[in-house]
Amino acid sequence: MRIIYAILLILSAAAVPALSRDAYAQSAPSLNSNGITNTPALIKAETITYDTENAIVTAIGNVEITQGKRILLADSLTYDKDNNIVNAHGNISLLEPGGTVIFSDHVELRDDLKTGIVENFSARFSDNSLVAANSGERIDEDKIVIKQVVYSPCPLCKETPDKDPLWQVSAKEATIDSKDQRVIYNNAFFEIYGVPTLYTPYFSHPTPDADRKSGFLIPKYTHDGIFGTSVKTPYYYNIAPNMDATISPTFTANEGGILAGEFRHLVPEGEYFLKGSITNPEKVDASGNKIDGHDVRSHIEGKGEFAINDSWNWGFQGKRASDDTYLKRYNFGDEDVLTSSLHANKIENRDHILINTISFQGLKTTDDPGETPLILPYAESHTERSIGESGARAALDTNILALTRDEGASSNRISLKGTVSQPYITKSGSVFEAAASLRGDGYVVNDVEDPSNPANTLDGYEERVIPEANLKWSLPMVKKGGERHYLIEPITNFIVSPNGGNPDKIPNEDSQDIEFSAENLFENNHFSGYDRIEHGPRVNYGLRTSVSDYKKGDVNFLFGQSYRANENPDFSVPSGLSDNLSDYVGKLSYNKNDIFDVAYKFRFDKDSFAIRNNTVSGTVNYAPVRFTMDYVAINENSAATLSTTAPDENREVIIAGTNIDLSEKWEFEANGNRNLASGEWVSTKSGFVYKGACVDFSLNWLREYTRDRDIQPNSTFSFQVNLKNMGQRN
Repeated sequence: MRIIYAILLILSAAAVPALSRDAYAQSAPSLNSNGITNTPALIKAETITYDTENAIVTAIGNVEITQGKRILLADSLTYDKDNNIVNAHGNISLLEPGGTVIFSDHVELRDDLKTGIVENFSARFSDNSLVAANSGERIDEDKIVIKQVVYSPCPLCKETPDKDPLWQVSAKEATIDSKDQRVIYNNAFFEIYGVPTLYTPYFSHPTPDADRKSGFLIPKYTHDGIFGTSVKTPYYYNIAPNMDATISPTFTANEGGILAGEFRHLVPEGEYFLKGSITNPEKVDASGNKIDGHDVRSHIEGKGEFAINDSWNWGFQGKRASDDTYLKRYNFGDEDVLTSSLHANKIENRDHILINTISFQGLKTTDDPGETPLILPYAESHTERSIGESGARAALDTNILALTRDEGASSNRISLKGTVSQPYITKSGSVFEAAASLRGDGYVVNDVEDPSNPANTLDGYEERVIPEANLKWSLPMVKKGGERHYLIEPITNFIVSPNGGNPDKIPNEDSQDIEFSAENLFENNHFSGYDRIEHGPRVNYGLRTSVSDYKKGDVNFLFGQSYRANENPDFSVPSGLSDNLSDYVGKLSYNKNDIFDVAYKFRFDKDSFAIRNNTVSGTVNYAPVRFTMDYVAINENSAATLSTTAPDENREVIIAGTNIDLSEKWEFEANGNRNLASGEWVSTKSGFVYKGACVDFSLNWLREYTRDRDIQPNSTFSFQVNLKNMGQRN
């Protein structure tokens, strides 16, 4: 309205009796009541007249006033300069910079347009939500009080525009506060299809264009066999533009309250968050039975990353729980081991440095805190440089580890490795890469178990030197036929190093997980980590093929094997690497745009071709169905450990899920995790999701079959309703 006042001052000064629309369309600076220059404005109308005797300006016919990003439209407008009254009539609409459009039939404003009356008030906010009232009164330049109000973000049906929306808020009175960016209601009803269902004497919500503000978020309701009926009522606290928090109390029928919270902070150097929870339930014994008294249970976690300069960063991440089963029982995580670390790293071109300290908390029944390691420090660096113009490169790798335990083996390690490599491509298309390396490791150890005498322990210093040379060759052969591309590529990697190199005094801390697969087929060392090395003359060989079709998708296939001159006793029999010839490994995958993405990884016994490891993972997105699956079958404990004991029982697990779009707004989802070897379910879940224009709704059922001390099989029913502009989903 202040726009109109400034424009009318321009018109009154011009003293023009009558102008046609085509003759008058002018922009000029204007002054407000304090004498401060406002943004230039433009007025257009079919007819503009000025009554000099009564000091009244009249604009008639398609009146359009523009100032900055504000636009006012009306059928007619008059300005009484002496009484400072503005009247606008007929099809009035005012477009605000934030996207809100205000409508009315008649507006009368006084006192430099700061107060006045609005008849048949309505407004469309930037997100198309609507508010309508019988009348309104502008109290000041920031507040409008409206009477007999109805607000709804739900769209009206085009076929039946008079029908009530899905939900709306009605009230005797409401205030639109543009400064606080809120709509405040007195004596309000929440209505569903026009039927009042809930009354509140006071209610407010932010305008759609509002900055983030503190307030309650959408609650979540659950019911299960452990906690009974539960209500989670999160509260969002907007501390500062770069800092906020969410406090989430949960009230349960069987175990009282659970308080959780999260704090988030964005700083110039980076960002971090902290989470935590606490509760005080009745004590339970090792079997989960309640006993006298209460016990405080809690957890804390956090993560942060910060820049020191253009090359160096530092950060932290960690999680700790008061006891082994707290996280799973109270749905704050499902980890078996919690890891915390503090690190600093530098990345510059191809060079990097990492300095880290790591601690662990084991949550399994068999975990002994005294045997849990503390790594302080762990450091590694990689430096790489070009040599000449031939593409040769030299690299230096350093690794330092200090691992201690209160009970059990401790290990201190330093490792240095220098490598020189030279790639070469022949005219016939063969791709060669030759490399030579020299690595030296030094260990200082305490209380390492002696494999030859378990009652004895080994202490002291141990060293080893590992020279190694390898030559990798491949011949990629490509053919194009129409819209298809074909690739056949044999690959071979020859490695030579001395036999031995794994003395008993060096403990195995970081090389226990061995999975021989297509992913690491061509690696020089099939052990992970540093503590164990693969030694002796050996060769990895395989064949890679692919067919790429723009319309029908891509098929990729890899198949190969490893051979070593001498058997390696450091590999267990189930690993598939203990003999001279390894098992066969491979991977077959098919991908078509975003519709199909399926991969099959396998390991076959080298003698019988029996399946030792089967993994199928896939995603199918064929509207209206989306399907995902992960299937793992491991025979004879073939995800090997270094143990030479008898293999464990076979393992076979399938995890599958589906999402089905039942309609434009309704979706069904279901997933399950089943141990096929034992014939038992791990978990199942199903539910419905509704995503509407003004309301989201979710209804879920979850069944968990896990038993672990005070964690028992449990079914959970939950639902959550999210109303547009009434908060946000937590």
